[in-house]
Amino acid sequence: MKKLFLLFLYASTCLGQSTPSCPSESFLIEFNSPITGGKKSFCAYQKDGATIKHGDEYSFDKSGGLIKKTSYQHGTETSAASQEMPKNVPGTNESVLIKSEAKLLGTISDLVRVLTLKKNQAGGGTFKVSGCDPKPAEWVKGALMKTPINKTYGFNENCDVSGGFSANFDKEFPMSFQLRNLEDFIKTNLSVKMSLNKSQNGLRYRFEVMDGFIAASNRNANFKAEYEIDVDPFTGDAMKGTQQGKLTLTQIDGKTVQAEAPLKFDD
Repeated sequence: MKKLFLLFLYASTCLGQSTPSCPSESFLIEFNSPITGGKKSFCAYQKDGATIKHGDEYSFDKSGGLIKKTSYQHGTETSAASQEMPKNVPGTNESVLIKSEAKLLGTISDLVRVLTLKKNQAGGGTFKVSGCDPKPAEWVKGALMKTPINKTYGFNENCDVSGGFSANFDKEFPMSFQLRNLEDFIKTNLSVKMSLNKSQNGLRYRFEVMDGFIAASNRNANFKAEYEIDVDPFTGDAMKGTQQGKLTLTQIDGKTVQAEAPLKFDD
């Protein structure tokens, strides 16, 4: 089963600010508050879909000054400085915003697994895409021959997307799917670019979601993604140590956000 290692939320760098040194099991998460204008940097890891703070957390005001330092051990606060963050606007909760964006990035990472060349057991959780494409070898053939690749995916035991598309390695192309078993999301529209080029290890596959949209009945989000990895030209198997990727959340319910995470998959 492929899992996303994602725990970094994008924030613009401010001169003079420092960041926590995280324990080996944690990643650095940074969050720019649209409410206070301040910034939080903290160490955390993901477990069962939840973000668990583990390590130090620094809080900065909107001018970049450090106003609070807190330490956590596996989600439990162990120490805190006397300074306090300015209170949020009534009815808002900054920590909820951080957790919701992290969870949404994880959900979208599950979705874009449908763009991997040879899916194998991709999406081994509730949302599955391993059974969507019975002829994955057509991707490499179409890329090398520069011919369109026509596909129709349908719901089955191991496929939770439904829709048809014509992929093209020469130009950007649209993809639209109905969804199931991906929380409450029911549809997605993607504008995608793909490439397959020679590399030292064989072939280098790359996909970009230039403009992505995912929607439920009462919420939606816009995103971008880029991912590349070396693949074996004979088997189509991915070489995990060569992967690079990034997932960027650009809007939630029409409101601009700044959140991104590494996009990496692992069996």
